[in-house]
Amino acid sequence: MRHVLERARLSGRRKAVVALEPRQGTEEVGGLSAMIKVGDRVIATEKIGGIFFTHVPQGTHGVVTEDQGGWLTRYYRVDFDNGATESCSEKQIAKLNR
Repeated sequence: MRHVLERARLSGRRKAVVALEPRQGTEEVGGLSAMIKVGDRVIATEKIGGIFFTHVPQGTHGVVTEDQGGWLTRYYRVDFDNGATESCSEKQIAKLNR
């Protein structure tokens, strides 16, 4: 991030520079962003579920079975350990370190 701001300062341009932070649901590994992939173990970072009650409590572990893509945010199909299968945004799950 610092090199983007430094380059904008040195170029003498007066445009606003927006530096992007890593997306939630990813972790930094050697300077590269490690995305969640099919087969990864994840944990629910918030309650996930239906309209009237939640199917997956916060802290439940699961396995990613499908990457459903997404335009602004990524969605994943996750089989949770409590038997529920949910479509989750990357903001609702976090990758577990193995």
